[in-house]
Amino acid sequence: GKSPVQVPQVEDSEVKRRMVHNLALGNLKREALLETSGATPDQLKKLSKEVAKWDQQYQAYCLLPSAFTLIEVEDWAGYTDDQRRVVRARASLSAPSAVKIENEEQAEEERKKYGVKHEEYLLLDARLLEVQKEFEELGRKFNTQTMDGKEGKRRGEDPLWREIEEKFKRSRGDILEKHRVFLKLHDELMAIKDGLKAYKQSKAPATQPPAQA
Repeated sequence: GKSPVQVPQVEDSEVKRRMVHNLALGNLKREALLETSGATPDQLKKLSKEVAKWDQQYQAYCLLPSAFTLIEVEDWAGYTDDQRRVVRARASLSAPSAVKIENEEQAEEERKKYGVKHEEYLLLDARLLEVQKEFEELGRKFNTQTMDGKEGKRRGEDPLWREIEEKFKRSRGDILEKHRVFLKLHDELMAIKDGLKAYKQSKAPATQPPAQA
């Protein structure tokens, strides 16, 4: 029988560029990162370590602050204007100061901060999801109407299409701002988490090597 068609593997350097530019827009699950970067599972394992870290809590990859220097905001052809704005805003605040904790009092303060920020983060996440569902529902209505043969008019003249356009124009700025704050909060939460982890490790007693049998 015929041998299966081999899909040419994307070069490592290109896969890495795609990972950086896609993760700059927000966290991605493993499958989404594989799909958007064109990586093989082996490439993902190897290259993700250079530009991303796995966030256990959200079960997703997020861009390392150091990788923001690799973003070509203006030249990356895959970005829309709105996405460029989001990435520019995120890159400008991408590296929240590392959280340095030296005693239990500071640790307790950072835990409280984390709680407050995390609550705000979850509320924003829910709101952005709500907005996304609203537009998906309007899109479904429009597609159903079109499939039912009621199109008859050009898109611009269709009342439902006009409603979708108007709604988007009205809420676009607000959505972008919420998304920017959402990403900023995520980065701040990660910095606090890393600080608490480093503090915990610094307090852990040095483990003794196992006794030789």
